[in-house]
Amino acid sequence: MRRILCLLLALCLMLSVTACGDKKDNDKPSSNVSGGYTQSDEKDYNDTVSEWENEGENEGEFGEETNSTPTPGTIPQTTPLSSNSASSDPTVIKRGFPRSALADKDSLQYFYEGTGYAYGIDANGNEYISYKNVTGEMLDAITGGGRYILNPKSGASIVVTGKVDSFSQAMKDGYPAVVVEYKTTGTASNSRVQTTYIFKENCISVASQINVTASGVISNSKSQFIRGFVNSYKDSEVKINSKWVYPQNGDYPYPDFESLCYKHQLTDEVYMYSFMRGEGIPTMYALDNLDPDEMTLIFEDGKGLYYTHEYDLCFVDTAVENLQAPDYRGLFKSLSSDFAAGVAPVKDTDDNSTVFVGNEVKLNINVTNLTESDLKFSLRYDVRDYYGNVVDKGLFIDSTVYQYTGANRTIDIKGKYGIYYLNLYVISKYSTYIECYPFALIANYNYRYNDTSPFGINSANTKNNTETENTAKLFAKIGVANARVNEGMVYLAEQLHKNGITRLNGIVGSPFELAGGTESYIQDVDGVLAKLAPYIDSFEVGNEMNLLVMQNKVTMDELYPVFYQYTFDEIRKLLAEKYPDIEYIPSPFSAGEQAWIDQLTMGYDVDTNGDGVKEHFPEVWTKLTTVSTHVYGTPWMPDEYSSYDPSYKTGLWCIEAALQRLEECFQKYCTDYNEKDLYITEVGYATSAGDPIKVDLRTHADYIIRSGILCSAYGADRIQYYCMYDRTQGRSGFYNQELENEVLEMDEYNFGMFYEADYYGRFMPKPAAIAFAVMTSQLESINKNTMHVYDKYDEGYDTNGVRAFKCSTALNGDVVIAYSNSEVLSNGKKNANGKTGIRTPNLPWHNQWKETDETKFEAVGSNVTVVDIMGNSTVYTADNGYVNIPLTGSPVYIYGVK
Repeated sequence: MRRILCLLLALCLMLSVTACGDKKDNDKPSSNVSGGYTQSDEKDYNDTVSEWENEGENEGEFGEETNSTPTPGTIPQTTPLSSNSASSDPTVIKRGFPRSALADKDSLQYFYEGTGYAYGIDANGNEYISYKNVTGEMLDAITGGGRYILNPKSGASIVVTGKVDSFSQAMKDGYPAVVVEYKTTGTASNSRVQTTYIFKENCISVASQINVTASGVISNSKSQFIRGFVNSYKDSEVKINSKWVYPQNGDYPYPDFESLCYKHQLTDEVYMYSFMRGEGIPTMYALDNLDPDEMTLIFEDGKGLYYTHEYDLCFVDTAVENLQAPDYRGLFKSLSSDFAAGVAPVKDTDDNSTVFVGNEVKLNINVTNLTESDLKFSLRYDVRDYYGNVVDKGLFIDSTVYQYTGANRTIDIKGKYGIYYLNLYVISKYSTYIECYPFALIANYNYRYNDTSPFGINSANTKNNTETENTAKLFAKIGVANARVNEGMVYLAEQLHKNGITRLNGIVGSPFELAGGTESYIQDVDGVLAKLAPYIDSFEVGNEMNLLVMQNKVTMDELYPVFYQYTFDEIRKLLAEKYPDIEYIPSPFSAGEQAWIDQLTMGYDVDTNGDGVKEHFPEVWTKLTTVSTHVYGTPWMPDEYSSYDPSYKTGLWCIEAALQRLEECFQKYCTDYNEKDLYITEVGYATSAGDPIKVDLRTHADYIIRSGILCSAYGADRIQYYCMYDRTQGRSGFYNQELENEVLEMDEYNFGMFYEADYYGRFMPKPAAIAFAVMTSQLESINKNTMHVYDKYDEGYDTNGVRAFKCSTALNGDVVIAYSNSEVLSNGKKNANGKTGIRTPNLPWHNQWKETDETKFEAVGSNVTVVDIMGNSTVYTADNGYVNIPLTGSPVYIYGVK
């Protein structure tokens, strides 16, 4: 038997688990369901408890018993369970649902009722799945598991399922089940479609097995899985649930795909949830394009002869179960868990993030009993800060929570600023729940100079208006001063203005990327401008067009005429005529590539007609007031490195190397370096959890700040980090093994400073988000063009030593930002074969920098204050006018040095 390892008090969290119910293959229901409990389950529970007891001290019973079940993000007032309260007595709730097709049980071929649901087959072979409340009332929801229409890429349907043909009763994994076969029509009407319904305590697991006799290929896009709703529903939503994975190699925990959720609100109080799980489910979705009545089907071309489609279905009644938000119970019910568990703040943030302003935060840990019997559970948690300190922990063995009630424990976290991680582990005899809850404390700061600060965000795709509104508030909270928005972010632009962030540059793709082609490009751009114009002050036209040549997708002969005619000449005329207050910015160019800038300064001669006569397309450089570029460095450190050899200066995707190329071009083609504004509208690093090459969470934060300081030192007026959330362009989901995948359109995933909003809509930070907030508060009032390499302390990138930069601020005077690049991390090196090194697995509360550079700074007075990347201060007392400050690869802000 696999024993569950103790995760939370150990320094290295070793077990790879799911976020909700990491359940064994032989999961069992509670004892009130036929086929349940075995001694082996109890031994597994007891063995784990014994391990816990050997490693910690039991603190007794867990929490206060309440009849009010919270959902993460919404913690209600806790009130004792009262037998005199009608609201706590579900038997008094009768609502007069329409008469159910399952009401006359004697007329049915088959009937089964569980806790909160019923399933039946009538005399005519029709199926029904209904919500059933505790008084026995039933509300018919759907006509069985669903109907399949399997189609080829063209031609008539291969298989169409109809009514029930036959059924048989069975036991599956210790649960009662019924196996149903259907009548089929279509060109392969003798195919077999079989659905197994497994009846668990709180949910039904539905698994359809399809055997197709035809040789035709089933098409994903043409086939359908349709569910028939008996009564109309009020609202619907498709969302994604994540699970927290703790890698076995001791690397940092990360959220991964757990299920795709179809949520239907049947009445004001009753909700139906359907969760698709399994390895065959794609983890990337355009959620807005999913029909809530048609669950997703996936068939690989040529492999559609045998397929299994599975989901878990459950119901939640907010009146009977005495809670306002049903998602919490719906998720855990669908997992056949006997409890729900989670973490939430006692007082919500107004942006639904887990970034809290101030010196403390109170969090509530909840365990709710989902069964009709009393529940025994054990729980342990710890809270670790950025520096590896365990600031709170708890161990509770064999606590009891009574039927349909919840137990809560409030913990108070205070002390240092920065990011924290709450690791939660709850077990019963049947269920396991493990969660990582990242949250942060940042100092209260009133931003007053954001109209000049260079630090911004490139992208923040959101799934709905609520997320957009919360995002704009979160931008303001962490000090975002400017942003880049596209056609799909009009409402975000409006909300950013509402929150005081008004310096916005719009962006539209290049003609090569638009389906309409170059001829309709001007109309397309005009349509985008009509939407964005009220909110933007500048407009980037095209995106990384030079990259197409660099990747050999087009030639310069093909590119330059399109660039000049469509993205430059025509758009500048359009802006001058209709939007004169919006500044034109040409297509941002990749990596400060000199060849493209050279071309912009000379123009280009092209034989457009193939007759040997070349047409001259003029230069554009002198006509530009602002240029834009994108610089990246993954996995290299932001400084000049692109290999272990610091003298290597030709790395295309090294940030400082790109900035140096850009500086050389400005010096070559501009009489004054400040002649043109510089926007760096993409810069960032990826934390691809499954990729051993990319950066870990802590390095991500350090490199984000180092790259921002470098960009500022090279004269950038806007520095927009790519990006706010781990989210793909226009899509949602998880793909932790890739940096960028053009086929899946994953050109944003893993670059976020925040994780994608979770199932409850919460925005959780990575360390980079907090480092960004600290940087913006320390440097918000930076005076324009004052950031520079401070030669007095800077040893340069060539010497593997200290980097030092100095700027003046309106609020804090002179600030020196310093770090050491003497330590090159393992993934910043190349081996003898020229392959990139593998990064060292690292937990986010373990310092990855092992080397320290003691550096002597000359003090202005008797004390020098050093602020670290999380916003915590250390005061050094000068000795003979100097202080020794230990520097690592993590930047610090130094006040009071000459």
